[in-house]
Amino acid sequence: MPRIRVVLSHMPRLLHDIVHSILTAESDIDVDDGSSHSAAPMSLEDVRNAHVVIVTEPEFLRMNYESLLYGNPRLRLVAVSGDGRSAALYELRPCRIPLGELSPQTLVDAVRAPSGYGSST
Repeated sequence: MPRIRVVLSHMPRLLHDIVHSILTAESDIDVDDGSSHSAAPMSLEDVRNAHVVIVTEPEFLRMNYESLLYGNPRLRLVAVSGDGRSAALYELRPCRIPLGELSPQTLVDAVRAPSGYGSST
């Protein structure tokens, strides 16, 4: 079974301890919490070998998560709300969006469209 390396970063102590205990109970997950209480911004070096990074949402909103994801496109980033009750997953992934019958307008719309054009999300 492949090991999953998780980095906990910029989390309040109580939330860190809860997340840490949940994840370390799993046999296929290794938790690295070396920078979990650091005030420094997270860098590509911090996540170089990580599969998943978990941060709190307030920190996530301050960080340059786009550069982390583009610098490590297989990385998954989990942003946990400050109260620990909800979370969101961020990742880069290829997708296929069917455009239907091709017409000149369909082609122009596809070229001009923002990411996620035609998707149901």
